[in-house]
Amino acid sequence: LESSQNQELVVPEGIVLRLDGTQLEMHGGNISLTGHGSGAMIDAEGLSRVINVPNGSLAVRGMTLTGGAASTGGCIWMGGGSLLLTQCLIASCNATEHGGGIHVEDGAVTLHEVNLTACMMTASPSIGGDQSTGGGGISIFNGNVMLSLAYISNCSAISGNPSSLGAGLWIANGAVTILETVISMCHVESRTAA
Repeated sequence: LESSQNQELVVPEGIVLRLDGTQLEMHGGNISLTGHGSGAMIDAEGLSRVINVPNGSLAVRGMTLTGGAASTGGCIWMGGGSLLLTQCLIASCNATEHGGGIHVEDGAVTLHEVNLTACMMTASPSIGGDQSTGGGGISIFNGNVMLSLAYISNCSAISGNPSSLGAGLWIANGAVTILETVISMCHVESRTAA
């Protein structure tokens, strides 16, 4: 979606939008994506990332985002601008380098009453040396992130690099504010090539 103005998309109750291997692209303007009622979902089915936000402003409310897969930001990749997630579920997304659930390259991100669960960063054993990988749930390279009443659980960072960090949350640089947030049952695992 490209917009220089405000745009609102509403997903009706019980509707599942299945992506066909192409991520949702959110460019420019102010875009809001709202789930109306329970069961509103976007499922990438393991074929692509769910949402890519290189710039602009995106607000997502009342949605389940699931099944994302990418090298960075399995569910959401944030390159700049602003992202607000409210009352959302992010589940079962995977990345091969950074941010199984969300990767923040730059920009401002707020998660309020968001449940992020069962996301994983699984890097190849060949990634090694000084290259750190991490962020099973969320990886932050730069930018400002606020977690408010959020719950991050059962996320993993698995890599052949012993410097893999942050099963739930990995912060390379930037500012993070955490308010009444739980990070639970997340783990880091280092595997070496056979």
